[in-house]
Amino acid sequence: MTKDLYIYLGLDESASGKEIEDAYQSLSRQFGPESGNTDTESKEKFKKISEAYFVLSDIDRRAEYDIRGKISHRRTAHKSTDGLSVFRTRRIINRIFLCGAAISAVLFAIYISGGSPIPFYYVCGASLLLKIVEYILRLVQ
Repeated sequence: MTKDLYIYLGLDESASGKEIEDAYQSLSRQFGPESGNTDTESKEKFKKISEAYFVLSDIDRRAEYDIRGKISHRRTAHKSTDGLSVFRTRRIINRIFLCGAAISAVLFAIYISGGSPIPFYYVCGASLLLKIVEYILRLVQ
């Protein structure tokens, strides 16, 4: 499996995010439109450098590229511009889930000390439902 994107930036597969960014900035100054290079070879080289940076600068796209060896052109949910994205929705659901976990811990303590188990069951059920919705959103993403 060749790692052409790393070669375009002149890096190896263990490069850090900072190294990727530095290599991209250096090469884009050299081959980018602002450098005054108007030949098709420079344009093609800049296009490959930009594509390599696009994939390798995002941790999810880079991981997918490292595993599969090819570029996925699907949009990541947190890069979308439409309203409340799937990523933001999942983050909100996870925060609510954590609050539910804290509440259920308190209700469990009350139940153990002789209180009614019904509120504890409701909060656990709601938390479980939220987690299922979050997992479904993860699959959709």
